[in-house]
Amino acid sequence: MSKIEWTGDTWNFIRGCTPVTLSTKDKSGCTNCYAKNMAWRLQSMEDMQAKGYDGVVRKDSNGEIQWTGKINFDAEALLKPLQRTKPETYFVESMGDLFHKDVQDDWLDQAFAVMALCPQHTFQILTKRPERMAKYLNERLYYKGKALSGHRSFSALVALCDKIDREQPSNKITHSSHWQKGYPFPNVWLGTSIETQEAFEARAYHLQELKQQGWKTFYSCEPLLEPLNLNLDMMPVDLVITGYESGYNAREPIGGEDAVRSLRDQCVATGTKFFYKQKVEGGKKISLPELDGKVWSELL
Repeated sequence: MSKIEWTGDTWNFIRGCTPVTLSTKDKSGCTNCYAKNMAWRLQSMEDMQAKGYDGVVRKDSNGEIQWTGKINFDAEALLKPLQRTKPETYFVESMGDLFHKDVQDDWLDQAFAVMALCPQHTFQILTKRPERMAKYLNERLYYKGKALSGHRSFSALVALCDKIDREQPSNKITHSSHWQKGYPFPNVWLGTSIETQEAFEARAYHLQELKQQGWKTFYSCEPLLEPLNLNLDMMPVDLVITGYESGYNAREPIGGEDAVRSLRDQCVATGTKFFYKQKVEGGKKISLPELDGKVWSELL
């Protein structure tokens, strides 16, 4: 189970990340990254070191926790959705970025193979690197009519599942015989982070390319740092999620809750679903707060 209000569980098999910095560094959504602090705690646990967290973060000369740039792959964690037959919604890589430049294409192939083999689940992918996401989906996952089942990684993963079923039945590895053969996958949402107008200008175009192909798409305007014009009438998405930054050194959005209200109004005007995840008052996080007398928790 996850405490993140818009998902059911998390699926993390990539360890490590590095910050994405646009030209306005002090407004980066990575500034107060919760994942690197969590990775530091996990790195200190012996059993988690074996799962790929060892060496992904360090403390700098000021005692601040920083990513080292090391990216690891946990093949065991990759199989998590295959161990559950009951439908679940998974946030893919809450502890990193699936489309980091050092995540190998072969790892991505295996991840999308799992998603194809689990049509009962919903997978929410959120990245700050939508340009690589679009390139991968268009040039590798599905290129010139090549089906996913033709990928070496897909066939290898199916063989691995069958092997585990035979040799380790207690692991309960299962997969659907009715795997997703269509493109785009109906059980996958593709999202990008839009914390500032600058981030919108840098990232929205790449998501629009995928939206036009029929993928379900969303913006995560969290942490919301300033008022945004998402231009939803010309560049639509299916869902907008927003919320204040929380935790140590949390930054309130310029304009306060009026910045959230503006996003809500843009969504209502264009028929876009809207999810207001959290705000902070007096240093206290409030989950699913009311906005103008209503809790906004719409999902796809």
